[in-house]
Amino acid sequence: MKNIIDFLDTCKERTNTTSDSNLARKIGLSRNAIHQYRTGRAIPSDEVVCILAKRADLDVDIALLWLNVWRAKGVAKEHYTDMLKRMTGLFLIVAFLAIPLNNKAFASPNPQISPSDNGTVYIMRNYTILCLRIDSYAYV
Repeated sequence: MKNIIDFLDTCKERTNTTSDSNLARKIGLSRNAIHQYRTGRAIPSDEVVCILAKRADLDVDIALLWLNVWRAKGVAKEHYTDMLKRMTGLFLIVAFLAIPLNNKAFASPNPQISPSDNGTVYIMRNYTILCLRIDSYAYV
């Protein structure tokens, strides 16, 4: 979602709503409020974005970060954009880890350990384990 218009369109699509009027009615706003958001005359409040995100089954935290990207100017906008990239990247990795792989890796019944392995045996079955380091925090 690059802007508020994309967010509103996504919310309409995910709530099976065909018009801004119906979307506004579903969340208790006036049609004019949605029109103001679309035309850039107003920015929705945190509460409105939370309600829209929940109704559309979107991640509320990500939606709130997008809202702050749309509100912010200058350096703050860059920081919010960086936070958003880190959060969405982390969600993609977590989603990847939750999906079993088709190529199954099984441990050998008689593993051969060489001296260079330092006694480490890696066992995998149906899943890939991935370690990602973002800034100074390690996520597994």
